[in-house]
Amino acid sequence: MARRLLPTMSKDIARQLDRQHHKMLAEMAALPCNKYCADCAMVNPTWASANLGVFLCLNCSGVHRSLGVHISQVRSITMDSWFPEQIKVMQEMGNGKAQAIYLAKLPQDYDVPTSATHRSVMDVYIRAKYEGKQWAHFDRNAVPIDVPLQHSRGQPVTAESAAASAEDAAAARAAKRKEAKEKAKRLRARQKMTPEQREAEDAAEAAAAAAEAQRGPLMGAALGAVNKAEAAEDWPAAVAAYDEALKYANEEEAPELNEGKEKAAAAEAKAAEERAKAVEEKHLADLAALKTTAETAAETEDWAASVAAYDDALNLATGDEVEPLETAKADALEWKAAADEEKREAELKAFTAAAKDAAEQEDWPAAVAAYADALTLAKDDEVEPLETAKAKAAEEKRAADLASSTAAAEAAVAEEDWVGGLAAYDEALKLATDDESAALQEKRDDAAPKVEAQALAAEAEAVAAEVVAELVQLVVNPKIEQPEPFAGGGACSHSYFFVPPRPAAGTPACSVL
Repeated sequence: MARRLLPTMSKDIARQLDRQHHKMLAEMAALPCNKYCADCAMVNPTWASANLGVFLCLNCSGVHRSLGVHISQVRSITMDSWFPEQIKVMQEMGNGKAQAIYLAKLPQDYDVPTSATHRSVMDVYIRAKYEGKQWAHFDRNAVPIDVPLQHSRGQPVTAESAAASAEDAAAARAAKRKEAKEKAKRLRARQKMTPEQREAEDAAEAAAAAAEAQRGPLMGAALGAVNKAEAAEDWPAAVAAYDEALKYANEEEAPELNEGKEKAAAAEAKAAEERAKAVEEKHLADLAALKTTAETAAETEDWAASVAAYDDALNLATGDEVEPLETAKADALEWKAAADEEKREAELKAFTAAAKDAAEQEDWPAAVAAYADALTLAKDDEVEPLETAKAKAAEEKRAADLASSTAAAEAAVAEEDWVGGLAAYDEALKLATDDESAALQEKRDDAAPKVEAQALAAEAEAVAAEVVAELVQLVVNPKIEQPEPFAGGGACSHSYFFVPPRPAAGTPACSVL
C-alpha cells in the first residue's frame, strides 16, 4: 500500500513510512479523547474512519462500513497502510473534536447508545450522526471533549470500569515497552546479519506485509456481513459471519469477535425460544378455540359438529391434553348416536303413517313409495312387517292398475276402437296373474281380427277418397288432349278423345256428367 504513494519509493522507505504512520496512530489512540470508541465508548478502539477522523471499535466500524466510503472510510490502525493526508485528518480531528462537532445539538434528554446497545439502535444513531448530520454544528474552533458523552450524561465510569481502564492503559504502556525492546533487539540482530540474511529478512517482512494487506479487506467484508446480519436480526448468519471474521482476526481482535459471536448465539437462542413460545401459544389458542367450538355445538345439540371439532382438537393435542378430549368426544358420540336414533325413529314413524294414510285413500303408488322409504330406515326387527305391508300395497296397486286397463280395453271395444282396445288388453295382460290371463287373452284374440278388418276398411276408404278427388279435378279443369302418333303409321295417323267442356259458372259438376 505504501508503494502506491510514491512509485519510486524503495521497499525500506515504504516500510519505514508505514511503521511511522502506525506509531503515530498508536500515539493518537492513546490520547484520553481517543481511548474510547467515538460512538459507543468501548475501551481501546482499534479501527478508525480515515475521512471523519474518529477512532472506532470493531462493532461500530462495521456500521460505518455499511454507510459507504462516501460517508466513512474505515481502516484498521494496525493492519492497513495509511496515506499522509489521512494521518493529518486523524491528527486534526480526533474523537474529542468530532464529538464537539457532530453532537453539538444533541438534546440533553437523548439516550446516548453504549457498547451494550442493540446493533439496530446503534445503526440508526450512527446514520443520524454522520450521514444525516442531525445534531452537527461545524465550527473550526470547536473545543475537543475528552470525556465520552456516555460518561457525562448519567452514564459515568464506575470504579470497576475506571480500574479496568487504568489496567488497560498500564498494559498498553507495558506492551509499548516490550515492543521497543524487541525492536531494539531486532536492530542489533540485523546489524550482525550478512547482506544475504538481511535480504531474506526483508523478503519475509514484505510477505508478511502483503499478507496483512490482504487480511484487511477480507476482515472488512466479514465485519460488513456481521453488521448486515445483526441489523436484520439474522442471528445464524451473524454467527457464521463472526466465524468468518475470526479466520482473519489477530490476537487483539479475537476476544472482541468471540464476545460478539457469543452475543449473537445467545440472541439466536433467545429468538428460538421466543419462536417456540409463539408456536406453543398459537397451539394453545387453536386448541382452546376448537374446544369452545365443540362445547358450543354440544350446547345446541349439534352433535356432528361437536364431534368434528373434538377430532380437530385431538389432531393438535399432545400429552396430557389428549385424554380429556377423548372423553369429551366419546360423550359427544353417545349423544350423537342417541340423537340419530331419535331422528331415525321419528322419520320411520312419519313414513309409516304416510303409507297407511295413502292406503286408506287407496292411493297405492304413494303407499308403496312411502313403505319403500320406511324400509331404508328400518332395523332388522322392523323390516318384516314393513315388507309385508309394502307387498300388500303393491298387490292392491297391481289389482287397481289391472282393473283400470281392463275397463279401458272394454270401453274402446264398445266404441269399436279395436286398436285402442287391443293396446289396453296388452297392458292388462302385463299386470294379470296366470288365473286372470286366460279370460283377458280370449278377449284380446276376439279383438285382433277386427283390428285388421278395421285397418283394411280404413285403407279402402282412403283409396276411394283419392279417386273422387281425381274425378273432381277433371270436372273442374276439362281439356282435349292430343295423343302421340302411332309408331307404325296408317290411314289414320291421329285419334282424338273428347273431354267435356267446362261448365258455366254456377252449374253443378254432376249435371255435366
